[in-house]
Amino acid sequence: LKSFYNAFHEYKFHKRKLAIIFLLSLIVQINTVVYYYLIILSLHLSVPIIYLFIVVPLITIIEIMPISLSGIGVRESATLFFFTKIGVEPHLAVLIGFVNYILRVIVSLIGAGVFIFRKSRGEAV
Repeated sequence: LKSFYNAFHEYKFHKRKLAIIFLLSLIVQINTVVYYYLIILSLHLSVPIIYLFIVVPLITIIEIMPISLSGIGVRESATLFFFTKIGVEPHLAVLIGFVNYILRVIVSLIGAGVFIFRKSRGEAV
């Protein structure tokens, strides 16, 4: 606990860096909300974006808990819980979480292919 306090205390001398980190974190959170919003639009659903700003960070926190492999099942349960509260049908609520996962896997596989291709050509990573 003391080492955490000392590390945290050091940051008071780096206010500009902290502000930049905070802004970048905010951009990542907004991006995640927009990502969910686009998934919801693609499923022809209507969910208020302000609701997404509330529940998406909660879903993300629940998803990253070390309960399952890659949050599989936990993410879908969280989307089921939160989206059925506002009238989304259960199968569509689960689908929001599943589509989120599948799209991230696809993007990750593309990144893995780029990484492997660059590595095989001997380029610095």
